[in-house]
Amino acid sequence: MAPADSPQPARPAATHPAVSDFTINLTVNGLPVAAHFPAEILTCSILPLVQKIVATQPKLVLLAGPPGSGKSTLSLVIEALAQQAGYRLQALGMDGFHHTNAWLVDHHLSQVKGAPETFDFDALAAALVTRDQWPVYSRQLHDVSPRTIPVTGDTLLVEGNYLLYDAHPWNTLAPLADLTVFLDAEKPLLRRRLIQRKMAGGLSREEAQRFYERSDARNVDLVLDCHLPADVTLHL
Repeated sequence: MAPADSPQPARPAATHPAVSDFTINLTVNGLPVAAHFPAEILTCSILPLVQKIVATQPKLVLLAGPPGSGKSTLSLVIEALAQQAGYRLQALGMDGFHHTNAWLVDHHLSQVKGAPETFDFDALAAALVTRDQWPVYSRQLHDVSPRTIPVTGDTLLVEGNYLLYDAHPWNTLAPLADLTVFLDAEKPLLRRRLIQRKMAGGLSREEAQRFYERSDARNVDLVLDCHLPADVTLHL
């Protein structure tokens, strides 16, 4: 069983995804989420991607997108649908490769946590190749968890902000993948979502807005304005 910090997919609601809207109950970052997708998005975007993965059986899929775009939720939906088709796909996030809070304090990077330089790139690149144990980021601790997850899937789907970031050394990751996916979104929508996310975590609106302007806005711009072309681009 995966650690409590890791997301756990659940079976979708008893509606046929090809003909009606689709809801699936998930645990994302330790919180229950009822992910809802209109039938058109499911049938035109998500199901074709799942079918492509099941048919081609890539060893590694990289799913990139800006913070707040819904990457974690989408990756778990893909995982659940692929597993229902009898295919062993495992969805994991790159957030476990954050440097620890203590490391960030020592390197004076706490105020920009989430920026590319606050991740352990070398450890991430190695893990994509070795496919052994995978670190986990705890939204309860707001730090890297001491627990790890064994990598067991035939296909590993990794989601994260900078997996297609077109700057060295991040742009060396895409050649490791058999399939790359970019999840696009409009900046005003991302701003609303990210501020709401921080408020849900206990910040006041003013504090959440300041954090967005100080950190999240830069990261959104980096991902949207400077990414490598993907094999598949989704607009959900």
